[in-house]
Amino acid sequence: ATGTHSWYRLPIQAGGVRFHVAHHASMGGKELSRGTAAAGMAVDTLTYCAAHNMTIPDVVVRSHNHRWAVSGTTYPVRAVGMPAWQLATAYVNARKAMSIADVGLCVWLCERGEYTMHPIRFQPKEDRYWTSP
Repeated sequence: ATGTHSWYRLPIQAGGVRFHVAHHASMGGKELSRGTAAAGMAVDTLTYCAAHNMTIPDVVVRSHNHRWAVSGTTYPVRAVGMPAWQLATAYVNARKAMSIADVGLCVWLCERGEYTMHPIRFQPKEDRYWTSP
């Protein structure tokens, strides 16, 4: 009841499912596979919760890496790296010339401590090749 309508970090429970949502997920500036990145998010969450005597969330959601990444069910927390809401900016294109960001969102349906995850993906059109006149 603080009047805040957006959060940098949001621990929230919906339908008995505990989520921890944050805008950033640090990948240390490394190019990681999607599975490795999501597994890293899951392990980081478990380590942090253990070090701070916190309840482990069921799902941890992180963004700002512009790639889908899902850890699966290997860990007691499921980590989901969310895609972008936009295509790559000029800054990203300058750094990664062949990179097209994943674009989409994810909907979770939660009831009685169980959830289903429904990713919705948008496929951007490829650049057309320039041809000389």
